[in-house]
Amino acid sequence: SIRYNHIWVLAMTSNVELLRKLEIITPALTASLHKGSCGRIGVVGGNEMYSGAPFYAAMTALRIGCDLATIFCFKDAKDSIKSYSPDIMVYPCLDNEQCNVDTFVKKNHVLVVGPGLGREYKSSTVLIKIMQTAMENDIDLVFDADGLDFYMKNMTLLEKYERVTLTPNIVEFERLFKLKFGEGLSKPLEMDTVNKLSAKLNCCILCKGEHDLISYRGIHEVINMTIGSHRRCGGQGDLLSGATGLLTYWARKSATHLEQPYPLVAAFIASSIVRHCSNLTFGVHGRSMLASDMLKYVPQAFDDIYKSNYI
Repeated sequence: SIRYNHIWVLAMTSNVELLRKLEIITPALTASLHKGSCGRIGVVGGNEMYSGAPFYAAMTALRIGCDLATIFCFKDAKDSIKSYSPDIMVYPCLDNEQCNVDTFVKKNHVLVVGPGLGREYKSSTVLIKIMQTAMENDIDLVFDADGLDFYMKNMTLLEKYERVTLTPNIVEFERLFKLKFGEGLSKPLEMDTVNKLSAKLNCCILCKGEHDLISYRGIHEVINMTIGSHRRCGGQGDLLSGATGLLTYWARKSATHLEQPYPLVAAFIASSIVRHCSNLTFGVHGRSMLASDMLKYVPQAFDDIYKSNYI
């Protein structure tokens, strides 16, 4: 229809304009930098069953250009996570209420909450303490996967905090929507519905799907039509959450140079990098593509967009 084509053109125009913001927000590599200048990201999650998810999130942030990444996990996940890479710091604190999490949380610019968190933990005491410390120190929070379940269970604590980005898939989005409005989705998901929930929660929402729908407080919106792949292997959402975390910090540092809200810019560029990365990886591996394969192509996906080779 004419209306659909009009929206498509607007979305594609917005895509190009927002992608070019990557050059603005990316820190210049100069001699004056110190370790941590380009980002200190914390990932909250990782248990005995799900140890790969937090690794993917942290490693994606590092591969894009983050200086330091720390995973706050359960004790039974620490050895496996440490074995994946020596580049990631691991703090097994989520099931130890005696741990001094405040000191370690304060060191981070952004926390990505949810990759590998699970829902079967006996106590959320440490998790709540981490959230409180983050909010007291004005740290941005990105909630994904089981982190969204934690968000919904602790909405009274979290929904008043403005520096929040949620990255649900369609199923997780519907659960959030039903919790806030008392009813499920009556029609296929559209931008207006994402705007409605984003406004209600006063946050940024990146809803993953065929095209990613991104809304900031129901006022600013963009549809990401960057080409990805049809492969749906596990772990791609973890890459996205890690990318979103780092780019949220970069965009916040450059917020005065952006016309759009920094969480929206960060979410869009992160989505673009991971979708392009998926496309690159699928082109080589096809149906056998795994999230671990995608990590190898994160730097190329970033460079393609940064250097405007993709645009």
